[in-house]
Amino acid sequence: MTIHRQITDLWADFQDYIADYDSRSTSADGHAESNALHDYSTTRTPWRLANLVGRETASERQHRGVTSVPGFSVGDAAKLHIMSNAMWGASFSSLPPSHLYLTMRQTAVEAVVIGYLLRDDLTVEWKDRVASLDYSELMQEAV
Repeated sequence: MTIHRQITDLWADFQDYIADYDSRSTSADGHAESNALHDYSTTRTPWRLANLVGRETASERQHRGVTSVPGFSVGDAAKLHIMSNAMWGASFSSLPPSHLYLTMRQTAVEAVVIGYLLRDDLTVEWKDRVASLDYSELMQEAV
C-alpha cells in the first residue's frame, strides 16, 4: 500500500473519530467540551478541519527544502503532522500544559487539543499505524 493511501485511510478514520465524538455531544452549551469538535465533524461542514489542514499544508510547504517528494505530498505530510500531534495529545490525562500554547505552532497545539478530546476514542491500532509513519524517514526517501 502506498504512503498516500495509508495516510488517506488513517485520515478517514480520524475524521470518523471526530464525527463519532461529535455525535455524542448532548450539551446545549456551545462552548462545552462535548461540543468542542462540532465544526471539525464531517457530519457537518468541517470548515475548521479543512482550515487546520490548509494552515498545516502552508506551513509544510514553507518548511520543505525539497519541492516534491514522490508519493508524499505536502498535503499528506500536513495530515500526518496533525494526526501525530493528535496522537500525542491523546496521551495527556489532563488538558495539555499551558506552555505548549505559547511555544508550539498554532496548528500543532490545535491538533494536540483535538487528540486530548479524542483520548478515549483513538484506538491503539490507529495510534500504532500513525506512529509507524515516520516523517523524517519519508522525507529521506526523497533524497
